[in-house]
Amino acid sequence: SEATTFTMNTLPKKIVRRRSVRPFFPKGRTLLRRTIFFGSVFIVNVVASLWLTDIFWLMGFQKAHYPLLVIFVILNGLLVLGSFHAIFGAFDMLMGRKRSVRISQLAEGKTGPLAKRHVVVMPVYNEDSVKVCARIEAIYRSIEATGHLDSYDFFILSDTRDLNLWVMEETSWTNLCRRLDGFGRIYYRRRKTNENRKAGNIGDFVRTWGGRYESMLVLDADSLMDGADIVTMTRVMEAYPRLGILQTPPKLIRGSSIFTRLQQFAMRLYGPLFIRGLNFWQLMGGSYWGHNALIRVQPFSEFCELPALPGREPFGGRILSHDFVEAALMVSQGWEVWLAWDI
Repeated sequence: SEATTFTMNTLPKKIVRRRSVRPFFPKGRTLLRRTIFFGSVFIVNVVASLWLTDIFWLMGFQKAHYPLLVIFVILNGLLVLGSFHAIFGAFDMLMGRKRSVRISQLAEGKTGPLAKRHVVVMPVYNEDSVKVCARIEAIYRSIEATGHLDSYDFFILSDTRDLNLWVMEETSWTNLCRRLDGFGRIYYRRRKTNENRKAGNIGDFVRTWGGRYESMLVLDADSLMDGADIVTMTRVMEAYPRLGILQTPPKLIRGSSIFTRLQQFAMRLYGPLFIRGLNFWQLMGGSYWGHNALIRVQPFSEFCELPALPGREPFGGRILSHDFVEAALMVSQGWEVWLAWDI
């Protein structure tokens, strides 16, 4: 099929529509929560720092204590920040699910067909193509089971440089399409150059094919998501025109080493606590973590093409942690970024 170049002809209409919608998170609530959260972190860190300063004075303050005090303020601040994420997360949980701000409520009671077309994209770089296609197949079949497969396309976006792996990718994709009868729905594209790494890969897709779709679900090569959750995210995106990015909290699965099993256990045990604490103060100004997130294509194309920074690396050149910057750019232009803690 032919490529569709992204255009901005409908942008003015969408901006009016976006701003006319009642905010899901009232600005007053957001400001109050952030003031309480960061005010608490600041006060506790100041009290602890003054306590350490008092100990230094009792010992006899010396020049060597100055750098120790600076290091303590920084490190203790990070510890306090993490602790208060857990504390406020526990508070949010104790409030009860009914009183908490639930993202999924925007999709509740909706069973009809989706209004727009959406796309699932998986950027890959020198990956095991058999495993990649197995994950695509699992997601495909899971969405198919919801009855909404006709609203989605799938793209494998390859930046692979190894020629043997490239051939294996195309072979695996062909076999995948044959198994699922997915020709015309599952696409494979390989760039000639992998300029700007993953951000460039996604950007090339948006510029070339983005105009077809309302939103894109960005995955990693090892991502696996449930079709029902994807449809719920899509319904939320369609229901709230202000929403630019909907980020889900990822979870580790099938860890093989002791370290990854410990990480997996920790994420399952107290990960939800920290996610609730993070969502407590972020609300409409959340983060994008680069994968397992649904992105509205139009504003992403308009505002999130990142320039090369002047100077030499690491302070110049391409922005590597592009996801955080892209989320900040979205928010700066009036779009909202949510953390879907309950999906």
